[in-house]
Amino acid sequence: MSRDPNEKLRQLLAVADWTREGLARAVNAVAAESGRTLTYDRTSVSHWLRGATPRAETPLYIAEALSRRLGRVVTPDEAGFTGPATRKSTTGTDAFAALRHLARADLSSIWTGSQERRIYRRTDLEVPGWPDGLPGYSTPDRLPPAGEALGTMISTFESVDRRFGGGHARVALVAYLAEDVVDVAGRATPGRTRRALCAAAATACDLAGFMSFDSHFHGLALAYFRIAVRLAIESGDPALYAAILRNISLQAWTLGDAGNANRLAEAALAVGERAVRRDQLAEFLGHAAITRAASNRRADARDALAAAEHVLSGTGTDSATFTYQRAIVLEYAGELAASQRALAVSVTQRAAAERRSRALTTARLAGLRIRTGQIDKAQEAVRELLDDHAWLTSARVDAALDDLIRQLSRFRGRPSSDLLLLELRQRRRQPAAFTLEGGNDDAVRA
Repeated sequence: MSRDPNEKLRQLLAVADWTREGLARAVNAVAAESGRTLTYDRTSVSHWLRGATPRAETPLYIAEALSRRLGRVVTPDEAGFTGPATRKSTTGTDAFAALRHLARADLSSIWTGSQERRIYRRTDLEVPGWPDGLPGYSTPDRLPPAGEALGTMISTFESVDRRFGGGHARVALVAYLAEDVVDVAGRATPGRTRRALCAAAATACDLAGFMSFDSHFHGLALAYFRIAVRLAIESGDPALYAAILRNISLQAWTLGDAGNANRLAEAALAVGERAVRRDQLAEFLGHAAITRAASNRRADARDALAAAEHVLSGTGTDSATFTYQRAIVLEYAGELAASQRALAVSVTQRAAAERRSRALTTARLAGLRIRTGQIDKAQEAVRELLDDHAWLTSARVDAALDDLIRQLSRFRGRPSSDLLLLELRQRRRQPAAFTLEGGNDDAVRA
């Protein structure tokens, strides 16, 4: 049976000035952000143009890829497909109801073996701004017992995330969000206690977002981050709001969206500069410097670094995170030797509990050494990374290892490179030392 050609898709490709291969690569990239591995190529696009309907959620991925290319929203129908129904927005619903719905959907997909794969939509990076005139945030003298338990549990999950990666205990945190967090905070009566419980709920929701981001569930992560923003506003805590915005910015930067990453970083800095501690302010400035450098605003990036160094000098403390951020800005500037020195310092500044952060920093250091042909010096960093990797369930660290394997492959034939490549491949296949849940930097939280 003959099919009608998809003229809508053909016209969009022409307007976008895109090749079939370009669209296929973009669709694969959008799917990867949702935790799916697709291998479409120009032949696949040719089939679509002839009227074939791609499987499952692919029409949504095609629409998102075209939206990014054209700078406007494109629906599956506009691209000539009858795709799966998009999820209804929960923006107008109560934040706690939205959180319960999201967490339960997340859990249901895990229990049924069909991982929740929300699409990471750049239009969802538009989040509510900080409202003017909110009353100042203050913690009540005493929380109810359930509220204190909430804080203790969140601290425990944060510690597990730093030590073992986002893949550890993510499901446990989501289950805790779906029931205990929503029940305790959502039912509190208005006042200082409710605002404090909203802040705790926002912190837990932000952590669920970050653990999902660390697991490469990017659409899911952004959904948690967006609810966390709403809860932070309800709590009246500008420092918490700014921290969540910075995490959303970090995710956008990681995914190569420098424009939105910078916009969100500047918004976080504008709100946070009067609300956060001085050492935290240095890290906000450091992250803004990264996104400015990524946006080719090198002079502005240097200004942010200088401001951060000034702020940090007044605290009398060192910051492994800021040292890492400085290294990235130096890398953007092409100062690779200085960047490597900063990364090496950052590794030594990391506390023992910050295992994922240390692993990501060490991976970046190893990558720069390989990139500059220093294979022998890279060996030490790679082995330190592999030691930490054995304890981590982190898709970001896994991806960093895979990238090192690709970089080393370019030096095949050198004895030192071949031995290191063999060791990397063997140990990359080994499972983590232990895991609290199955399956499956950083410039901010890590």
